[in-house]
Amino acid sequence: MTITSAQDEQFTFVAGLNTEATYFTFPKNTWKDGDNLIPNINGRISRRVGIDLENGATNTSLSISAADKNQYAFTSGKWIAVGGDGDLNFIVAQAGRYVRFYIDSPIATSTGLKAFSIDLNSYHPAGNPSIIGTAPIKCASAAGKLIITSRDTTPIVVEYDADGDSITVTPITIKTRDFEGLDDSLEVNERPTTLTDAHKYNLFNQGWDTTKINDYYTATGYYPSNSQSWIYGKDTNDDFDSTVLDKQDFGTSVAPKGRYILEAFDEDRSDASGIGGIASVTDNYRPAVCAFFAGRAWFAGVQSTRLGSAVFFSQVALDLDKYGKCYQDADPTSEVISDLIDSDGGVIFIQDCGEIVDIFSFNNGVIILASNGVWAILGTSTSGFTATGYEVQKLSNLGCVSWKSAVSVDDGVLYWGYSGICKLGNTQQGLLAVESITDLNIKTLYNSIPALARQYAAGAYNPADKVVYWAYNSTLTTNDAEFAFKKTNILAMDARSGAFYTFSFPTDTSLPMFTDITVTKETLIGELEFTVVNSAGDTVEDASSNTVTADLDITSTGKNQFKFLTVVPDSSVFEITFADFLTTEDAPNKFYDWYSFDDTGVAQTCYLITGYSFAPNGPSKGKQSSYCTVYMERTETGFDIDDNPLNESSCTLQSRWDFTDSVNANKWDGGQEVYRHRRMFVPSGATFDDGYPVVITKNKLRGRGKALQLKFTADPDYDMRILGWTMFLYGGTNV
Repeated sequence: MTITSAQDEQFTFVAGLNTEATYFTFPKNTWKDGDNLIPNINGRISRRVGIDLENGATNTSLSISAADKNQYAFTSGKWIAVGGDGDLNFIVAQAGRYVRFYIDSPIATSTGLKAFSIDLNSYHPAGNPSIIGTAPIKCASAAGKLIITSRDTTPIVVEYDADGDSITVTPITIKTRDFEGLDDSLEVNERPTTLTDAHKYNLFNQGWDTTKINDYYTATGYYPSNSQSWIYGKDTNDDFDSTVLDKQDFGTSVAPKGRYILEAFDEDRSDASGIGGIASVTDNYRPAVCAFFAGRAWFAGVQSTRLGSAVFFSQVALDLDKYGKCYQDADPTSEVISDLIDSDGGVIFIQDCGEIVDIFSFNNGVIILASNGVWAILGTSTSGFTATGYEVQKLSNLGCVSWKSAVSVDDGVLYWGYSGICKLGNTQQGLLAVESITDLNIKTLYNSIPALARQYAAGAYNPADKVVYWAYNSTLTTNDAEFAFKKTNILAMDARSGAFYTFSFPTDTSLPMFTDITVTKETLIGELEFTVVNSAGDTVEDASSNTVTADLDITSTGKNQFKFLTVVPDSSVFEITFADFLTTEDAPNKFYDWYSFDDTGVAQTCYLITGYSFAPNGPSKGKQSSYCTVYMERTETGFDIDDNPLNESSCTLQSRWDFTDSVNANKWDGGQEVYRHRRMFVPSGATFDDGYPVVITKNKLRGRGKALQLKFTADPDYDMRILGWTMFLYGGTNV
């Protein structure tokens, strides 16, 4: 039997996790299974550090009970350019019925808590059956202001007063013109001999009044039809004349209507017209999502059979009074000015859409993510969106399961669908299109996430690192599950390489639990105290010989950071704060989740299992004396007071043969340590510098078989940064 060999090299592990490849088609630069590690764009694989309360974290005193924690929504959003100040952003945090505001900072976010807050219970619509705070809010920045919506609250707009460091909250009452009218059981051109309240209302809504209606009845013995517009019945003296009106042939066209402006969710036609006895039409829920685009406020996502497909857009809003005016300003029944103009508001019904999950601006329009597809409301190429010039396009049948999963990245928008993660972007022809980006790599993993967990998934994009995090709860399988907003896992994606990878976190409810993700801005605005000097450079003193100082605004450059809204146990109640991955601990503590909470923390398993490697002749017998040379990055940073190295690494390498998936097959070896320095380094100072930035070890792989997998596992107390490995694979000519 002839023995052949070939070298297998792995140095660019940048493609991430792949759960879809089969035994013989595994793509290079990917791995089959793994957790709590990061495929860096430079090819290095590193383990994640522990999630922990941010350095200097402070709790927000809310004293949330265990029962409220389990039913409340815990979400976050952004208020951009607060009060028109381009350097000031707020992170908006919802803890149930309360909304708090924090200065957007890449350092300790929780310390920037503002004194003001909002109690959503103040905006509970009459008839809404829900407990306020159980539905998540959505935020949209609007010309320095903030719009907040939720399923169970009246939309509000928030204004910030920088001088008083305070906010003003104004409810938004969404109003529309009544283009629908009432069902009066008449044909359009039918002239009745009796006048019902319903038909009277329709005539009023078309511009008629009691005097003209009675004059017409006296002259003809009939009441006007729904096709007749009274303005065409004027004589030469500009007076209404029924005889002149009857000379006009209106056919079966409906007369212009919409004189009355009604509240969208409480249509009280009796109050508008003065005609008693007309039943009001009400909806108990309000728009769940909002956006700001083309100078207008947008609202959608009403839990209603009547308005579930409605997208409301306001008039061009130069002031907040117009945020709720979702109608044309001119009366359509007016004989003077009745035209729809570009700056008007309105309502767009997308009749074939399911539940509207989210709306957001993108390119030249507004994107509608619904449960059964994606639509775009687009403006024209010359004038953009106007009330007189737009079109509605259906882009895809790939619906969205969670509005919090929608994340804007550099070249499009990513969102979680029912069977995979989808990307909305422009094609090479400049057209909008939607495609699944997980079918060929992590479809099996995605489908393993419980359906309910996907509905609560929340995402964020860090533009500095070009990385997306989606957080979800892998244990959330029933609607009555405890604390549905808790997150236990992260699915991450590097937007540069397209690599997916995962993190897992403790599920113990006695520990902090994060509920949502946001990304901070990259700069920090603050004040710094300076000593005042005169033109001669001498320090200026006041009359009491005190040094005169001045506080000057400064801007310091930082980096966008992922921040996690976190619920923290505090005796018998719970508070909120923020967490991040910016640990200041040394190993081993730096790899323990929530270490600062109890000085113990929880270590999470970090491992990687490769795809399958074969000898040159394919799946032939492997020879026992195979070797694997592993290259790892040195991690030691210094020494403690006893001259023990700080931040050491450790990595166990295990070989697995013959496609086996269990230790029961007796084809797995016991594993061996592959992070080994060539020689003991004797420190001569505080820095660990042995001259070898790469730790290289040659390791014998025990066993044989037709295929080989490698498993790399990090010790809970040590770092692990894998640069790559090489192997010589030997095979015979017979199987």
